[in-house]
Amino acid sequence: MKNFLKARIAPLFGIIALVAVIGFSMVGCDLNEKDYEMLNGVWDRGDIVVTFNNDTAVFTQINSDSTWKTVQNNGYVRIGDRKFRNIAKTGDLKWSCQQLVHDTSTYVTSWEDSTITISTDGKTLFTTTATAGSSTYTKR
Repeated sequence: MKNFLKARIAPLFGIIALVAVIGFSMVGCDLNEKDYEMLNGVWDRGDIVVTFNNDTAVFTQINSDSTWKTVQNNGYVRIGDRKFRNIAKTGDLKWSCQQLVHDTSTYVTSWEDSTITISTDGKTLFTTTATAGSSTYTKR
């Protein structure tokens, strides 16, 4: 009888554990997606376009009149490379991150601490770094 019960109950514990793991990971995904909900998407700065996806954003367009075009021509960036990384929500409509910037005389890139703020209507994104200053993006 003891072996019979053990054989019937053991698989149940495995199923319960699996359901618990799936449930907890789904909750985690929802929270992360919610943190980036307004941020995710395509944002246009006029000279460049970046696409945010959760904790990173990549270059999706570099216009010919952008100083980033020289950076691209010099081989320091390509379409698909990260412009923002390590994005983490810090408050309502606010995130901290690192932003790829470039020296305007040498066009060499480096990562710099940055903040991101989104307007309450979700249509305008503002970034700020110590040396590169601030930029404004519009959601497409």
